[in-house]
Amino acid sequence: MKKIILLQLLLFCFAAEHLSAQVPGYRGKRFSAGYNASSFFYFPNFNLEQGVGDLIFSTRLSYKTELYANYALSRKVNIGFSYYNGKQKTYFKPQYVDFYEVIPKKEFVLCKIDAFELHFKFFRNDFVAPVGLYYQFSFGMVKYSAILPGDTLALYSNDQGNTLQQFTVHKPFERYTCFKIGYHVGKTNPIGNNFFINTAIGINIFTGGDYQGVLSQSDRSSVNNYLLKNFNKGLLSHNLLEIKLGLGWLAF
Repeated sequence: MKKIILLQLLLFCFAAEHLSAQVPGYRGKRFSAGYNASSFFYFPNFNLEQGVGDLIFSTRLSYKTELYANYALSRKVNIGFSYYNGKQKTYFKPQYVDFYEVIPKKEFVLCKIDAFELHFKFFRNDFVAPVGLYYQFSFGMVKYSAILPGDTLALYSNDQGNTLQQFTVHKPFERYTCFKIGYHVGKTNPIGNNFFINTAIGINIFTGGDYQGVLSQSDRSSVNNYLLKNFNKGLLSHNLLEIKLGLGWLAF
């Protein structure tokens, strides 16, 4: 009997060792969490509407942070939730809107964005989640607007040569809302048994809009459309492409 039990134990150990050799990347963790910093260079005053002569190829660095939590549905698929936060400078150019010349108080208006995202990660090889090469598809909602109370626009009346009259438009009372979809290719490299480094590169598409009816609350809708148009353009130029680098923790 003892020989039979010993033989069974040896067979069990051999099977377990053989199984683990087939899944070297899988860490046996269902939950993971982490932090990513994402950034990319962008052209703040890249404007094709005025012709090639007005293009200025200056660059700035966009930056935002991400906190996320993932749950492994299987050894190939993760589902997760992310929260992004960023403060990004949006370039505003003077422009005629109806009978008004819109002149920003500042050339760059600081915009705060908060994004809430649901994502799915599909790992390339079998039995490697949550570590290895992956493809990520994401869907999210973004809230954004000017961050400082002093970020205003000075407007000058230019109606039929009348005397210039100045008034001020403040940032909207409600934050703008839009939706985004994203696609990333990344890789998680393990550090020991419970940590990993995450790297990824991806693209985001935004559906810029005013889903809370901010524009309808003002009698100067054309001016507010100017605000919304510039914020949407800044949101896209800052976040269209991004590179992520972060640290993750395989929780349990």
